[in-house]
Amino acid sequence: MIQFRSVDFGFAGQPLLADFNLDIAAGRTTALIGSSGSGKSTLLRLMLGLIWPDAGEICFEKTPLSADRLVDIRHRTGYLTQGGGLFPHLTAADNVALMARRLDWNPSKIEARLATLAQMTQLEPALLTRMPSQLSGGQRQRVALMRALMLDPDWLLLDEPFSALDPLIRHQLQDELKTLIGSLNKTVVLVTHDLAEAAWLADHLVLISQGEIIQQGTFAEFRQQPASPFVEQFLAATRALPG
Repeated sequence: MIQFRSVDFGFAGQPLLADFNLDIAAGRTTALIGSSGSGKSTLLRLMLGLIWPDAGEICFEKTPLSADRLVDIRHRTGYLTQGGGLFPHLTAADNVALMARRLDWNPSKIEARLATLAQMTQLEPALLTRMPSQLSGGQRQRVALMRALMLDPDWLLLDEPFSALDPLIRHQLQDELKTLIGSLNKTVVLVTHDLAEAAWLADHLVLISQGEIIQQGTFAEFRQQPASPFVEQFLAATRALPG
């Protein structure tokens, strides 16, 4: 479980989160949804220790995140950024294996893990020798997902993973990710502004606006019992929701 306990955070003196509390259940997919600037990606960066709260705690397995735990938490966390964030001067395989090599994994173990991940993400193994510029957008995103999964993390954080892709590739990767998540039994946190994507991929949705939780629950609960007019407007603004 990941917990936010009475977290305060702001930028340049402007508060964004105030007494923010959230429990993210283990072994489930939680989607953080809301419009741009609502605080969704900030929550991921707080989980990774890229930024620190002004007050309160972020807890992993009931123990607060601290400087001396940060490296261990990051090694146990897979992070997929917007656009994938691949290093352009490294091949796909070298991007995926970067942290494993840094941790002195045996080369044969690395090769075996690469083969497993390529199969899991439905990436043609021959593409691993290519540079990112030689891959399509969908292929780069598969490579980025492989990198996030390389160390077999306990927690997987996905920050708008498909936002830069065209609709057909995005739909295909959403389907593939849903199948993959179902087979991994990991704790997944997905940030998206797309309610349909959240409803398709996640067990639990958390709608955030201006740093506050407006409603959380299943998609069915959102649709059947919207907590406020804002939730109704958010639902109405989304097209092609699942039936």
